[in-house]
Amino acid sequence: MNHLTDIQLETYFLSRSEFSPEAILSLETHVGECFACRKNFEQLRAFYSELDEQLKSEPTQREEELAAQIFSQQVPQRRLLEEPKNKVEVFQGYAAVVEPKRPLLQRFVEFARFHPVQFGGSMSFAFGLFALLYVSIKPMPKDTNPSHAKVQNSVLFVYNNGGETLWTKSAVGIPDVMSGERDNNKGYQRFIVVEDIDGDGVREILLAANIDKQTKSSLNCYNFDGTFRWENTGGESVAFGEKQFTAYDRWRFDDMVVFYNEELKRKQLFVLAQSSIYFPGKLLELNPRDGNVMQTFWNVGAMGYILMNDIDNDGKKEIFIAGINNAYNCLYAIALNPSHFSGCGPATKEFYPSSIQQGNELYYLLLRRTKLGNVVEKKNPYNLIEYIRFGNDNNIIFNTRDAEVSERHNITVLYTIGTNMEIKTVAPGDSYIKTHELLLKEGKINFQLTPEYWEEVKHNVQYWDGEKFVNTPTKNKLFSQKQYP
Repeated sequence: MNHLTDIQLETYFLSRSEFSPEAILSLETHVGECFACRKNFEQLRAFYSELDEQLKSEPTQREEELAAQIFSQQVPQRRLLEEPKNKVEVFQGYAAVVEPKRPLLQRFVEFARFHPVQFGGSMSFAFGLFALLYVSIKPMPKDTNPSHAKVQNSVLFVYNNGGETLWTKSAVGIPDVMSGERDNNKGYQRFIVVEDIDGDGVREILLAANIDKQTKSSLNCYNFDGTFRWENTGGESVAFGEKQFTAYDRWRFDDMVVFYNEELKRKQLFVLAQSSIYFPGKLLELNPRDGNVMQTFWNVGAMGYILMNDIDNDGKKEIFIAGINNAYNCLYAIALNPSHFSGCGPATKEFYPSSIQQGNELYYLLLRRTKLGNVVEKKNPYNLIEYIRFGNDNNIIFNTRDAEVSERHNITVLYTIGTNMEIKTVAPGDSYIKTHELLLKEGKINFQLTPEYWEEVKHNVQYWDGEKFVNTPTKNKLFSQKQYP
């Protein structure tokens, strides 16, 4: 396999119009298959994105002095090229754009865009040296502590509190997103977290590199200055009862939370890892120093959100997670002690992993689809999460997609979860009420949305007591017995 040349790659970024659509497709296909070319491709993309970020500035006095030194050199065989946009001086294979009102670095880049072929070889090397010199003479930001970050055009940009760019990294496979935001098109994934994960007073950057279905993804941690700290790939999968999930052990990272544990007197880093909503997921506590796994809790289905909340009103926050239980084909909510968690949540024999002990969760409850949802839904066996948020009086608002009526029409049910995971209220969304009215009018159903109907919905919420599911708020007895590892 022949590798792509530097000139081909630079032309792709600087003057793509010179390629035919077929040539672009061929190049991008090759980059996807060749590791060496993909590495060069990613480095160039990060480089030019960083240049574009800096090209908006006016030339500094140092830049003008440097430009004067370059143009004052006595160079043989100088010739002047008249261009529609620029006057270009070419000497010894190097070029400089003569346009004193624009930044010198910007003039170099502009020239490169119009002359990509000339920009190869020694010119590319000279430009690299110039860019290095340009960066070296720029004043360093006074505040080097990261404040926020974003991914734009597959490049990670990290900023301080004043909005100055501190550093950049390649972020291939990650959509345009700001730190802390969730991407609703990617299953509500959180790709970037900027937090002081180890308590040293400066913030680190966590980047969930979920690349593609063939490549193992990773959670990467970078120090405040952009140096690499550690990588975690989620570990291997395990056999779950009669279902084989080990063949698909590519983990993606969907949520990351940093929490200061008063009991342990240290910060904890919690991460959700899963393959898909139809495969087991796990909660990990990672060591902020090296990324090694410290605790693991498994679930036979997706684990979508992490919230920290005082579930049992004891003055200490627990981990609250919601997702899907594949064994019971419905939503679940779980409460865990952040200091001690292990094992696997409840499942049927068909799904339960023989190599993992029962979980020591504080609470585990199932929220099943409603009667109307069972009438409406014809495709998906699960009800799904719409969102979770904090409400008044330390309650948790749990909005569920009870069923999918059509591609653009869902019926929703809102649960309010209070102390000890008790369901305080259940309320239908507008779409739920309108769908019920329509089906009632068409004669497809004959039941009303009475207070008794919603009491039955509440009663159908089930709690795991360590041996079986019951219909009243109940703690898992394995937690009460403190059967910790």
